[in-house]
Amino acid sequence: MQAAAFGGVALAVRPGVSPARAAAQSGSAVDYAAMYRERRNWGRWGANDQVGAVNLITAEKRRAAAALVQTGRTVSLSRTFEPPQHFMTKSSLGPGGGYVMDYLGFIYHGVTITHIDALCHIWDDDGMWQGRDPDVEVTTQGAHFGDITHWKEGIITKGVLIDVPRHRGEPHVSIEKPVTGEELEAIAQAENVTVEPGDALLVHSGWGAVALLDNALLEPIAEACAEENRWSFLFQALPLNVAGGTGSPVNPIAMF
Repeated sequence: MQAAAFGGVALAVRPGVSPARAAAQSGSAVDYAAMYRERRNWGRWGANDQVGAVNLITAEKRRAAAALVQTGRTVSLSRTFEPPQHFMTKSSLGPGGGYVMDYLGFIYHGVTITHIDALCHIWDDDGMWQGRDPDVEVTTQGAHFGDITHWKEGIITKGVLIDVPRHRGEPHVSIEKPVTGEELEAIAQAENVTVEPGDALLVHSGWGAVALLDNALLEPIAEACAEENRWSFLFQALPLNVAGGTGSPVNPIAMF
């Protein structure tokens, strides 16, 4: 896989290759498959690596990202979490006292919950991350390779917002006028930002669902960037440390 994928957020992965150009896709399924095989990172950090592009977020990268914080303003990129099953129990602690507890039942993959996909979550004919066999590595008891626990230290790096609607002066991106790699580069130049390996790249389309952290909510960060007149910031996504998990609900935070 090319990167740790976050709707609207992905890690820039390759030095010497513009993330915008790497994002450009051919209309041919055959060409796309060839591009996928050429650019994926299998074996880049060793055959047994289970961290992926998050390897690019070094201690120095995090330190430099922290230096971007000037005002301490924070913006959440998460949608409101409304699980399909939410039960409450109330118990007594004696006269006048008590407490309440929640039971939540949900599947975080899909289009309603802001979440992050682990490297084990998806595969193709060549296998899952590192070419591993999903029939061997994933069982009903959980994933045994590339699960979410390998990102338990959090994903903390420089975030860069590419605000397409603001650059175009239009409310949102349309099917008739898709975003190209060249346009992403032009927007980055206009915003005076540089996308580097290990950065969290946020592409704002103006639509409620931006399908690249799945289902992040980018309208608030787009408004904040315009108000702050800066399009780079400290980005944090802290997944739950779920044993064998194929992902995790997450509340991404941008800090200016």
